[in-house]
Amino acid sequence: MEVKRLGSTLVRATPERKMQGLEERIPLTIFDQAASNLVINVLLAFSPPTPNNDSMKSALAKALANFPLLTGRLSAADHEDKHPCVILAADACVPVFEANVVDCSELADLHLHEPSAELSKLQPPMEATNQQVMAIQLNRLDCGGLVVAVSSNHKVADGQSMSSFLVAWGKVLRGKEIEPMPLHDRSLFAPRDPPVCEFPHERVEFTMERNHVPRVLPEDQPVVNIVVHYADEFLKKMRETASQASGDDRLTRFQCLAAHVWRKLTIARRLEETEKVNIRIAVNGRPRLMFPEEFFGNLVLCAYPSATVKELLQKDGLGHALKAIKDAVGQMDRRYFQSFIDFGELTKGEKLIPAPEVEGDLLSPNVEIDSWLTFHFHQIDIGGGSAIYAFTPSWIPVEGVAIFVPASSSKNMGGVNVHLSLLAHQAEIFRNIAHSLE
Repeated sequence: MEVKRLGSTLVRATPERKMQGLEERIPLTIFDQAASNLVINVLLAFSPPTPNNDSMKSALAKALANFPLLTGRLSAADHEDKHPCVILAADACVPVFEANVVDCSELADLHLHEPSAELSKLQPPMEATNQQVMAIQLNRLDCGGLVVAVSSNHKVADGQSMSSFLVAWGKVLRGKEIEPMPLHDRSLFAPRDPPVCEFPHERVEFTMERNHVPRVLPEDQPVVNIVVHYADEFLKKMRETASQASGDDRLTRFQCLAAHVWRKLTIARRLEETEKVNIRIAVNGRPRLMFPEEFFGNLVLCAYPSATVKELLQKDGLGHALKAIKDAVGQMDRRYFQSFIDFGELTKGEKLIPAPEVEGDLLSPNVEIDSWLTFHFHQIDIGGGSAIYAFTPSWIPVEGVAIFVPASSSKNMGGVNVHLSLLAHQAEIFRNIAHSLE
């Protein structure tokens, strides 16, 4: 794939934010601090007709007035508070790059449903995302199709927040009001008086291992990305099987699919029976803390279900996996999230190292499972009369990550697409067993 960048524009919020001085330094919340310092890249493809680039940028400027943190840059460290913050300067902006895809005339030619490192060419250049909270690239095809690549730093916003922003951008493009408006009220994170830390957050969400050596991918075993589609009919059968295995008929689609993928990936990796396998599952704190859904920022913590390989692969392994997931996620209740807020108050001023940041790019034997099933990406509409052609994570360079995405694209209607990164020799094994219910 050849992508030719034509130029870039620094898009500022319209109307501009009133500043107190030359810049504002907005400290990250304790939930922001716990998030990985990673740039998340997503691709949104639209069939023609689509708005032109000037219209896209004009609407972006208006939308950003309601999402000011996305125009900032992330500091290396706040010398007073000893942790990163978002800097909003007078010239706060979002870099927007414009590009043509030279050798692909149709959206189908991009093979968005068959991930490869080539997709990285559709993203904004790395130097634009080093400190910027967000950068965007508008990729045009000869057919009139458009691929919008959005790169945003996880330190500032979680997936639900970013999906709400993209929906809002589309509403402005269509001349509609943003409703509901995002909520930026950080006074919601009020600690108890006195604050009480009831759980070992310093070892779960953060790490005390200052000299930890991250695990890296073997040079002779490259990571590959695959997409496995699970149709609604299969998901129904899978839920029936899971209910029988667990004796629970109230299982969610996510719980069933997470247990299934956890077990199949364990088989594909050919791990020793005594090996312990953890999965990391993001848990949304908004309903648990009774926060409004439109709160913008990070408000997730991770549950860590755990089992040995033998427990996962024995005859009742599916039931064991489901119980481990339900128990671990069930413990992430209002009390746990409030304890985390109190922990942030008690450690204010300390330099904290998020646990995910020391792991490296090889997670095996562990797994990270991220669900985008409840986000609002299906509501994104930029006008023109065409439904979104595809929504997909871009290339995932870290081994052991699985992302669940609604399969509402032109290729697969309904069901779930599982985007999975694993070592090349394991990919074929996983594909062969992905739809086995044994």
